[in-house]
Amino acid sequence: WVFVNQIRTQESQQKRNATLQLQTLQSNFNPHFIYNSMSLIQSLIIGSETKKAIDVTARLAKLNRLFLSNSNKELIYLKDELDFIKEYVAMEKLRFESDTDFPFHIRINAKIRVTEWLIPPMILQPLIENAIKHGVLVSKGQAEIYIDIKLNHADELLMKIVNTHALRNKKRMHGLGIGNQLVSDRLAILNELYPNQFQTQF
Repeated sequence: WVFVNQIRTQESQQKRNATLQLQTLQSNFNPHFIYNSMSLIQSLIIGSETKKAIDVTARLAKLNRLFLSNSNKELIYLKDELDFIKEYVAMEKLRFESDTDFPFHIRINAKIRVTEWLIPPMILQPLIENAIKHGVLVSKGQAEIYIDIKLNHADELLMKIVNTHALRNKKRMHGLGIGNQLVSDRLAILNELYPNQFQTQF
């Protein structure tokens, strides 16, 4: 009994540690995004574009509210994650509209019930941010970003984030990059809490 109890205590401690690691990784929204958004609001106010400044401020407040609501949970409904992503992309479009615009679509299989599937929060945002940074902002033409969500099997959800522009001559970066690594690390921790439930491919 003592041996079994020690094993259970160890497992419980490992889960607590994994949960703390996960909370730490999820608690930080990209500070550069916040800084750039605040700079945009400041420049709009200076340029007397009051209506647009109010719109940007309201969107940033809603985005922050959604982030705070979602980030302290291990899993959230797919709908909540997609709502956050829509607000995030809308905010990014406001930031870059003077320079570039880009189509953004979410393609989702009709059989998928977005209020039933549970996924990790903030798992798509770093990937969308990468697609904007390394696709939209460096594209000479018009790049498109889309999320493709479908059922791989009845009990498996497959989500693909695609940027239609790629710099073919650019040397491939060694490693995953900060955003992709963040997603990979979080899913690795979640797999400690929910074994073999999550997988990524970059």
